[in-house]
Formats: sequence, structure tokens, C-alpha cells
Amino acid sequence: METLQKTQKERTLLEKNVLILFFICCAAILPAQTESYEFTREYVEAWKQGGGGVASAVTDVNLDGLEDVVRFNQAKELQIFLQLPDGSFQMHQSFDALNFTQWNILGFPMNDDRWLDWVSSGNRSGINYWTSDSTGGYEYLLDFRYRFLAQGASALDITGNDSLDLFFCSDYSENYTLSSSGQLPFDSLSIIPQSHPDPDFRAGNYASVWEDINGDGQADLYLSKCFSFAVHPSDPRRINQFYLSQSDGSYLESANDWNVADSAQSWAASFADVDNDGLMDLLVINHDAPAALYMNKRDHFERSQAFEDLGLQFQSIQVIAQDFDCDGYVDFLVTGEKATILMNQKGSGFVERPELLGRYTTSISSAQTGDFN
Repeated sequence: METLQKTQKERTLLEKNVLILFFICCAAILPAQTESYEFTREYVEAWKQGGGGVASAVTDVNLDGLEDVVRFNQAKELQIFLQLPDGSFQMHQSFDALNFTQWNILGFPMNDDRWLDWVSSGNRSGINYWTSDSTGGYEYLLDFRYRFLAQGASALDITGNDSLDLFFCSDYSENYTLSSSGQLPFDSLSIIPQSHPDPDFRAGNYASVWEDINGDGQADLYLSKCFSFAVHPSDPRRINQFYLSQSDGSYLESANDWNVADSAQSWAASFADVDNDGLMDLLVINHDAPAALYMNKRDHFERSQAFEDLGLQFQSIQVIAQDFDCDGYVDFLVTGEKATILMNQKGSGFVERPELLGRYTTSISSAQTGDFN
């Protein structure tokens, strides 16, 4: 689950140190050095005030130049931890627990103060807004018009009008695109076509990733789909979709044309330029088949057989693209029923290195990365 979408150039800046947070065990892991990298463990005392839950974020909440942590305690209670100048963390605010579990969290500015605002959705919980004031306080608003089983979510400018829109994946129904009219709550917007003409086959939407693939200056959407009752690979509720932005502002579903209509029960995907050729490639993590890497050939993607030969197959939940060893090539962290790091061999392939995570190679539900030091 993710915060405000960043461009790939922003995501792959070479950080001197990258921190990985595993909220299942409230631990921080730091690479000791870049030449012969390894990960060591640090416990953060403030984070022991609760735990659990999948939705989390690492970002600069109050724009002081320091990375902070936001999470849902037991999947219901939003907590904000601010990093202090000495590197320690302090609980800034813990909000009243919601009645429903939350599956995503988005942070972005909705007003002109220096604090990020927050939006979440979950198990038919409606859409929750926390808007900040200039003092770091927050006002809560619940929009109960939209009740759906939420999965992943994104915040970005979908309409091209220089304002942020929201996109929510729905597990059991159609997806929701919401646009700001200058005040809360956001209103429904019809811009991304529904995945199937029959409403009964619009389910199975798990994660959304956005990147400008066709070079028109507008982000395109790759939608990971998975549905437990969709047994046959031809069931549209488990066939991933790829929406390309068009010159008139609309979106056209083009997964087959671009060779990325994966039907292996995908939970998540990530765009990243793995070979530094200036083209964004696509990694898809699946449940019923090994993870797949699609190499961008400008007008279509080609599936990498060398990557598939790695046999990376387990109940995967999340994939994060980051240059962990600072060699200029993006690597991947994959979590789920186990966890592993895929180290990029300078564009010539990947090597699986789960031992870098020590004992944190089993049952990691959610993780975030950030430069904490």
C-alpha cells in the first residue's frame, strides 16, 4: 500500500542509506555500508505503542526535512510518529480507532499549511479524511457514500488539471475515481473505463501503479487483479489491465496490445527501469505463477524468461522498487508469506538475496523504505 505517487526518477535517487520498516515486528533495518552492503536491526521504542495492520507510510509529514512514519495500529487506529533531529521518534497523534479495518493510506497536501493530510479506505468503511491545520492538529471527516472492500489506492493528477485525484481499487466491485472540487469530500469521476461491461465481472482489483509509458506527459495505469472465486485463467476478474492515456484525456484498456494481460492472480506490480535504458519496465508479483518481469520495447512489453527462471513464487503481497546497494540499478523488495530482496546485477539480471534480511524472511505483510539517517 502506498503514499502519493512519485516519478521513477524520484524513486531511484541514490540514497546513501535506505531504511526498511517491517511493521509486523516494528523493526528498522539499515544497510551498514554501500561497498559490502548488509542489513542490521534497530528497534524504535516509540513504535512499540501498538502494531499490526498493513497500511503504512514513510514520508515527511511536517515538511521539516526528516522522514516520519504513519501507520494503522491494529488496522484501525491511525498513528503519526514524527522523527526528531536526534533520529528518535515521538508519537505526534493517535486518532480514535475506526469501526472498520483499513487497507490503504494516502498522504498529500489538501490545504496550504505545512502538514500532510491523510485519506484511507478499508473493509466497507467509506472514505476517511484527516485534514490538518497550521498547528499539526487534524479534523476527521467520513464520507460514507462509497462503501466497498478497498485494496490499493493512489493519489495523483489523473485529469491533467494540476489538482490531485484519488483512485481506489475495489475487491468485490468496480473501482472508484474521485476528484477534488476544492472542498471535501472528493466527488466521483468517470474517466477510467470499468473493467468489464457486466458489473458482476468488475471485481478483483488489488493494486494500481501509475507511470507515463507512452510519453504523452500523462500517467498510465496498470491494474493488478486477483479474485479467489475466479478459478479459470480466462475469468476477467483475474486478468490484469493496462490503461493508456489518450490525447483527448480519456483512457484506453490496452493490456493485450502491450502483452501484459497477466492472469496469474496478481497482487501488486511496480514500474522501474531495470536496465537503465530510459524505458520503464514492469514487475508483476503473482499467486498462481512465478513473478514476471516485462521489459519495455517502446510499443509493447516482452516477458523476461531469464527472470522467470528465478522461480520467484510464493503468496506475495507487496513489491517495492529501490536501489538498495546504491550501484545505480534498481532492486526489488518483495513481501508476503516470506520476504526477499532481488538484487539487480547491473542490468544483466537479478539474484535473489533473502539472507540480507536475516530472520525477517518469513511472513512480512507490509514494508516501507526511506532515508532515515
